[in-house]
Order: sequence, then C-alpha cells, then structure tokens
Amino acid sequence: PEESGPRLDFYNAHTEEAKDIYEKHIVWPAAAAAEAEDAGVEPDHPKMQKLVFNSDAESYIACMCGQAVPGKARKEQSRSEEKNPDDGLSSYVLSRMPAERQVEAVVRHFSVVSYSRQLRKRLPPNTLRALSDTMLMEMLQQCAVLAAGNWVLKSQHAGFEGLEAHARDLLICLLDKRCGALRREEYEKWAAIFEKCTQRAARDEMTRSIAVWEEESKTWKLKNPPDNEFVKQFPKVAEESGKWWDVHRVDIIKKVQSIDRRSSGHAGAAAVAAASARQRGRWLNEVREVLALGAMSTVDLRKTIQKRNPTVAVRQEELEQVLVHKDLEAVQVRDLWMLARTGKQDHDKFRTTLASLFRQRDLVSRKDILTEYEQQHKEECKLSDYVMRTLLREITDRADRDSYVLKGTLMRD
Repeated sequence: PEESGPRLDFYNAHTEEAKDIYEKHIVWPAAAAAEAEDAGVEPDHPKMQKLVFNSDAESYIACMCGQAVPGKARKEQSRSEEKNPDDGLSSYVLSRMPAERQVEAVVRHFSVVSYSRQLRKRLPPNTLRALSDTMLMEMLQQCAVLAAGNWVLKSQHAGFEGLEAHARDLLICLLDKRCGALRREEYEKWAAIFEKCTQRAARDEMTRSIAVWEEESKTWKLKNPPDNEFVKQFPKVAEESGKWWDVHRVDIIKKVQSIDRRSSGHAGAAAVAAASARQRGRWLNEVREVLALGAMSTVDLRKTIQKRNPTVAVRQEELEQVLVHKDLEAVQVRDLWMLARTGKQDHDKFRTTLASLFRQRDLVSRKDILTEYEQQHKEECKLSDYVMRTLLREITDRADRDSYVLKGTLMRD
C-alpha cells in the first residue's frame, strides 16, 4: 500500500529552482573567488573563508564535550563578528534595489565610505559584475563628494540646507585639504565662521556624522583613514575632485560674507524643524532597507524600525512623511507600502500588476494576475513559476491553492 504523507515536488535540471541552486552555490562562489584572487584580497563571504583548524587540544576537547569556547577562540570569534556586523544592510537587501539606490544606501549607511574596503564589499556580486568602475563613480558623484580618498555623503542628502550645508561642505573641504585630520584650533576657527548663523547642535551633528575626536592628538579625524590607494588607482577622479573643492570653497566663503549673519540663523522652532528634517532623512534609508524585504503596513514598519533604533522615538507622522518622499520611490496598496522599483524591469512589471489588482479586489487568482499582466503590458508574462511565487510572497498570502489575498488579511480575519 502507498504510504501516507505530503507529496514532495520534483524539480528536474531545467527548472528555475535547479538553476537558482546552480547559480547561487556553484557559479557565484567561483566568480567571487576569481574576482578576489584578481584583486589580491581574501574573499569576505563567510562560506568562502579558508578553514582554520585549531591545534589546541583544550579547545578541541571542550568543543567535543559541548563546553564554552576557550578564551583564545572566543577572541577570534569576537574579531570575526566585528568584521562582519549584522547591521541590516545585507547583500540580499541591496540586491532588491536599483543599482544607483544600492550605492546611495551604502553611502547613507556609513556617511563616510571607502571605495574598496566598504562600498565594493557591500554591493551584491551581480551589481559588481554588471557595473564598471566608471559607472560606479558616476553613481557615487550623484550622492557623495570625495574627501581624503573617501566618499562622504552630500550635505543635501544628509538633510542640511542653506548655511548649514555650506558649513558642512567647508568642514569636509578642510578635512580633505588636511588629509583627514583637523587640529583643534583649525576646527574652532571653522566653528567661529558659522557661530552666528548656525546652531551649535547642528554643527555638532554634522561634525560627528563624518569625524571622530582623538584625544591623544587633539584632532578631529575623518571616520575613515585617508584612502591613498584610491587616489593612486583613480588619479583623474581625485584631481577633478580637488579642483572642484577649490572652486566650491571660494563660493562658500563669498556666500557667507554676503549674508547678514544676525538674521540668517536657524532659531527656535526653525532649528527644531531643521533637525526633524534631518532625522526624516535618516529614516528614509532605514525604511528603504526594510521595504526591500517585502511589503509592510505603516504600523509594522514603525515597530520594525523602532526595534532597530531603541534609543530614538520613531514618530508616526515622520514615518508617513518619509513614505511619500520622492527619493524613497514607494507606492501604497491599501494599507501596505512597497518599493516601486527593484532594478529588474520584468519583476517590476509583475509587481505593478499585483498592486493594481489589489487596489480593486480582495482576492485574485493566478489566472487573474496573468490576464491583467497581459492587458497592462501588452505581452505575456515570461517569468518562471519560481520567480512569480517569490514575488507573490512579498505582497500576498495564499488563500487557497490558486488564490491570493493581500499580506496580513488572513491574520486580521
């Protein structure tokens, strides 16, 4: 008699599931290892690290007996965790964004980014294979400026405007000209220039976002050390950046001198509004990272971001302003929010179809989706079953074998 139990799906060598395993576990590791070898560096992915066998008998016996890892191994493990922090900006999250948004997300995440040590290590392998260094530089120049060989988030992207933006730009310029280190007297001279036209809290905020104070040398240092390797590898980019800073510094000084400082500063409610706008700018990147994993309601989104930022209150009204911000590129489907673009046109067409259907109906079938897709895009959907199921899981829950409802509907019912 036939044994009872769930029937397992069979996937032959020509299915998308088999292809996915082949590309992710065979092709990608080989390509990533070759790239690392060409660059003369060790692969940073945990699965591609060399095996290290501990010859210490004490460690071996302790592990075999299920005891705690001895001191030396614990220190090694701690260093490994510091090298690969779990900060939410994973390769998978980035892969769900268009390439230019991936670059911007990394720059926003760190504020000060090394091209080789941080940006290239964070970007997904597929992005690195698809984009040349020249293309990456063009994307970086849209959201960052070069200082001491590192890329620093532009002042406008950091939420600073007017004289506050000029103050931050001049600070970055000084750090660039001083090889990433500014002595106390030089920093105080900069602060004195903008003392009457900017709030001290704003100056402190812009300083700490890009620099750290070193007590021993009494200097403010850029968060990353000078990246001389970048300057050697891309001398033309560094030269153009230096010329741009020379012109921009003169423009800043002229603008500051031409403004009546006694009446141009942020005071009272205006200063609070400016600080609130900068906080919304920081939330924008957080929201993009969370929505890259799938559609989410405003309530769940707020809870998720609050857990990631336990020391800062996430206000509902600020979150709602972030969701409608043009730079986020999010769309609303009833009470769910999702990113409008993922960087893959065929995927985005399917997601657009789902969004339009669920704005009109509570329950849709696979046939409904494919029919609507053909009507909207004037072509048949060529996505595989595997890809369609993956995209459906982002925004829907399965109601029965061939019908779907908007995510969270079944929980409410």
